[in-house]
Amino acid sequence: MRPLASLPSHYSQRGRLDLGQQRAAAVAINVGAIILVFVFGWLFLNYTVAVRPDMEVLRLEAGNILDIGWFLGWLLIIAGIQVGLHEAIHGLFFWSFTGSRPKFGFTGLYAYAAAPDWYLPRNQHLIISLAPFVLITLAGLGLLLVLPAGLVASVLVIITLNAAGSIGDLVVALWLLSLPRSTMVLDAGEAITIYTDS
Repeated sequence: MRPLASLPSHYSQRGRLDLGQQRAAAVAINVGAIILVFVFGWLFLNYTVAVRPDMEVLRLEAGNILDIGWFLGWLLIIAGIQVGLHEAIHGLFFWSFTGSRPKFGFTGLYAYAAAPDWYLPRNQHLIISLAPFVLITLAGLGLLLVLPAGLVASVLVIITLNAAGSIGDLVVALWLLSLPRSTMVLDAGEAITIYTDS
């Protein structure tokens, strides 16, 4: 199957996830992301200690307010890089499948890439959903093997924030896996609507 600009008449709406309207879902996903920061942080830190036993991985000394300000500024820059990279990967795959420029946005709670004019086959949307989680994690774990010590903390934070921030993508992927292969997905960014063959 390929992306379609209009949905065949024999398809009907099966479900919708709209984080702008479904506040309970938005809160649950954000709480889940916070929990996953600790889970993935612990996993990736232990991986790094195992592959780089010769170095101290993270050492935070908050001796004065300037150190704390520097750390928070660094963290904000790293988070911005992570979000931009994550959404760029989504956008690249949207563009690859549809041949159209994706739409990017930010709601205040999350950033998104979308293809609001296209109905995508289930398996293509699965690839789009999982690509940032898989690609950034694998690239980061590989880089941790060879990077200079001064860059290790930045990569650890990027892959941790990315993995935890992928919770919405993972939820959508699990949802799609429970549906038939013929399912079509309309991803408008703030809302994802699922259509199945009636």
